[in-house]
Amino acid sequence: MLARDCYYQRAGASEALIKWLKEGDCESVYCREVQPADIEGSDAVPEFLKALAAGEKEFGSRQFALKWLTVNLPENLRDGFYKNRQSELGALIKQAEAASGAKVLSVMTDRNGTAYFTDLEPGTYTLSNILATEIGSAGANWNCEVKVKPGDLATEKPFLISNRANKDKNVKCFAMEKPLPVCVPAPK
Repeated sequence: MLARDCYYQRAGASEALIKWLKEGDCESVYCREVQPADIEGSDAVPEFLKALAAGEKEFGSRQFALKWLTVNLPENLRDGFYKNRQSELGALIKQAEAASGAKVLSVMTDRNGTAYFTDLEPGTYTLSNILATEIGSAGANWNCEVKVKPGDLATEKPFLISNRANKDKNVKCFAMEKPLPVCVPAPK
């Protein structure tokens, strides 16, 4: 697994962009809106300034260029980390399917961590984040065993995936944290 900060360092991102991503716990520039402080003054992000200038030239309007700022960022900084993670995820899903002999379903959560699976049959399932979630200088993986009963499907009963508030013993979760790999700069 290539950690977010390491990916962006290797991609040639400025320290200011890496700091901007960290402040919002962002994996990409689509995570939050670019604010005036991000393009003005001592904390301005150089990549944003360059993209803004290109957008002003192309669109003829600073306001419009700001709204479309991301289209003028280099592809590796715009969505390269996401594509890298998707590639890693695809490989891990293939590996999990080969090992388990079962189809792996994948969903993305919303900003609250809510995900929806459809067309499930009653049975026991393992929910996992497969790719570690970065928490400070550690990566966390979790696995939850969920038992879905026939009556659960008709009511779309939500399962709270948490060991603390888990009054429903149909869910058992385990988590493991490991230090993130040391970032080795890309060869020049």
